Amino acid sequence: MNAGFLYIVYGDSFFFEECLRSIKSLRGFSKLPIHIKTDNLEFFKNKNIKNLSVQPLNTDYNFKYRTHQKLSSLKDIPFDITFFTDTDTFFLNNPEILISSDFDLQICREMCWRTYRQKNVIKLKKSFNSGFFVAKKNIRYQHLI
Repeated sequence: MNAGFLYIVYGDSFFFEECLRSIKSLRGFSKLPIHIKTDNLEFFKNKNIKNLSVQPLNTDYNFKYRTHQKLSSLKDIPFDITFFTDTDTFFLNNPEILISSDFDLQICREMCWRTYRQKNVIKLKKSFNSGFFVAKKNIRYQHLI
């Protein structure tokens, strides 16, 4: 079973620079392969990132919202176990500890930051943070997406 990281990067140049910072923090802990789906293949050439593959983003569709592009790109994940990672993710520890055959999808609940800042109390929302999750490539994941 292979595992690796997936970034989906398109649009403003800010997201590309942010992605490089995320990859740099990730490489402090993990040597797993990184796969990037992007509308700017040239940006990642000669960046000296080991174990990196880049794929053109499918731009055949005219999506009304930017998040639809991201969702469409998640239909085909590149690894048996894929860590989907938003460009603003900064790694403080090795995420490989999350690799498990026990789960099809691992995702974090969103935290209510206002409550935390005001009362120093952690309160979880009913929504999920889609900026980082671990998915196993199987029929259940395909049905979810």
